[in-house]
Amino acid sequence: MRRKEERKIFFIWDYEREQQWLNDQARQGWNLVRVGFCRYEFEYGEPGEYQYALQALEGTAFSVKQQDYLDFLEDMGVQLIARFTYWGYFRRKALDTPFEMYSDADSHLRHIRRIEYCLLPLLVLCILNTGNIISLFAADYALDAPYALFCSAFPLLLALLGACIGMQVYAIIRLEKSARHFRQNRGWHE
Repeated sequence: MRRKEERKIFFIWDYEREQQWLNDQARQGWNLVRVGFCRYEFEYGEPGEYQYALQALEGTAFSVKQQDYLDFLEDMGVQLIARFTYWGYFRRKALDTPFEMYSDADSHLRHIRRIEYCLLPLLVLCILNTGNIISLFAADYALDAPYALFCSAFPLLLALLGACIGMQVYAIIRLEKSARHFRQNRGWHE
């Protein structure tokens, strides 16, 4: 069988765009077999044989609750192809209906919340580290004992942490906008 590897970046708020890209690959006959950091491995098969969906998995990787959920999906003809961090990459045989992992707007809202709950600890960690770096710099400056390496790296560290915080805040805003859409259109989605 022919195989290919693609390197592509999708941000956490672009999970629907990533899912669409995987389905475009499947329509061309490229079926997902493995996922890594910005890396996707495909195997060539029958074009349009499968449909793909992504979902932020709930619980720990080997919890009974998660395994029960995966067993339920398998009974429904949905196969877990790969896991990357807390994301599950699923596929099913192509049907005439879209492949949706969410049965209603509330389940889609729970999915968005799971993504946000994964982002929040990282956001808090970045904010705390920014405060620590500033206080270290201020203490060194007050003692008149600046370290040359730390002083030269200080602006870079702050810029990196600022960019990290900014991206996470942007992700949460985007996810909240999507959640608002589902809350407003509950009757339409069900």
